[in-house]
Amino acid sequence: MSYQLRPYQTELLDRIERAWFAGSRSILAQLPTGGGKTIVFSTVVHHAMKNGLKCLVLAHREELIKQAGDKLEILTNDPVGIIKAGYPTNYERDIQVASVQSLTRRLNHCPQFDLIVVDEAHHSTSRTYRTILDRYPTARVLGVTATPIRLDGKGFRGIFDELICGVTVSELIASGSLSNYQYFASERSMSVENVGKRQGDFKTEDVARANPVAGLAGDVVKSYRDYLEGKQAVIFCINVEHSIAIAEHFKATGIIAHHLDGNTPIGERADVMTQFRDRQIQVLTNCALFDEGLDIPSLDGVILARPTQSLSRFLQMVGRALRPCEGKDRAIIIDLAGNYERLGMPDDLRVWTLDGIEKKQRERSKLVRDKDTGEVVEVIIDLTPTGTQFIEIVGRSIELTPELSFWIDRCNRLLFDRELYDRKPAWCAYRLLESETKPPLEAWQYLGKKLGYHHGWSKYKVDEWKPLADREGVA
Repeated sequence: MSYQLRPYQTELLDRIERAWFAGSRSILAQLPTGGGKTIVFSTVVHHAMKNGLKCLVLAHREELIKQAGDKLEILTNDPVGIIKAGYPTNYERDIQVASVQSLTRRLNHCPQFDLIVVDEAHHSTSRTYRTILDRYPTARVLGVTATPIRLDGKGFRGIFDELICGVTVSELIASGSLSNYQYFASERSMSVENVGKRQGDFKTEDVARANPVAGLAGDVVKSYRDYLEGKQAVIFCINVEHSIAIAEHFKATGIIAHHLDGNTPIGERADVMTQFRDRQIQVLTNCALFDEGLDIPSLDGVILARPTQSLSRFLQMVGRALRPCEGKDRAIIIDLAGNYERLGMPDDLRVWTLDGIEKKQRERSKLVRDKDTGEVVEVIIDLTPTGTQFIEIVGRSIELTPELSFWIDRCNRLLFDRELYDRKPAWCAYRLLESETKPPLEAWQYLGKKLGYHHGWSKYKVDEWKPLADREGVA
């Protein structure tokens, strides 16, 4: 079956191939949730298989294993072997998709692999992954993830030789590859007072104790009715008890809801997911089940009913709603836990490294919750001799025409390169002035917002551009 790669996917594939050719054996590739990581690594596997190589894809959960196996069979038009309890073994097949847990128990029976793909590679620091990778020291390794950062904030140096980052979330939104969104926050955020930490995130038992389920469930149902009435939502809950109770609260108000968690029998889980995809269920509550792997483009929104300090977990949760779908003009993200205050917004510009470093982007702006609507907006802090003023500037409310999408994409690439190469803010303006055609005012407003400039800066810069002939001194 033929399929069309998007330009940014082709570029990422080319960079992976060049890195392998240059001598890197183990590569970590980053692409935001919804950017098509499965398509990218399936293409890599397909090319390897055609060259006679044996390929292994590692995943850690039932849904991810099935999703990877199905996609690989479609894209390669070749049968795929599954290494997992309850599945028949077919070790003779050139492509194997394996459960990490099952494979560690069967390593003595498996063939030699030439290429290993690690799906959701931010889990690859665990002992089970390392045992498998150490078993095949000569195999090329490709890890793929949307969030190359561990729960404890550390990176992956020592596991991967090189990190290759794809396009940003804001670029994918601007091009239409991801859905635009509205972000709403609760005026009364969930409490994290006296909550301890474990492995870089809040202790679940402490969070549950600080936020009794009776009051929380009412807030969750109200937020759904306020912003997602009649639509489909996935709710991320603190623990199993909270998830079950919240689902029951929805049912009591006449809203069709269901709870799932990692201990739900596989058959029941599959039946519920089929009903949800068919829109027979409106609300799906879960505990630590859909942070990764949930691929439902028609999903209207998510509700974060759990606080987190993990940037990886936050981006994985909100990313569930950002997949585009016909008839879906924007996703709704409802944050009951003040996560945006700790971790920023889904499309903030982030610079990933193998050391897990994330440079802060918001130097002269801040996120503010509108007290009337609950929507979170970004405002620039304008320090003037008369004091500090807060001025709302152009942001996600821009109507993205194809022309403007091009310029937003151009600005985002400049911002990314600026962080990557540690350029001064003015460098972005110089590069934009070098454009062959005149950048519109909205592009300068967007760039100025991201750089933290005064709101009047964009009106000044839009008139500074000159045609190429004038720049070259041609009459």
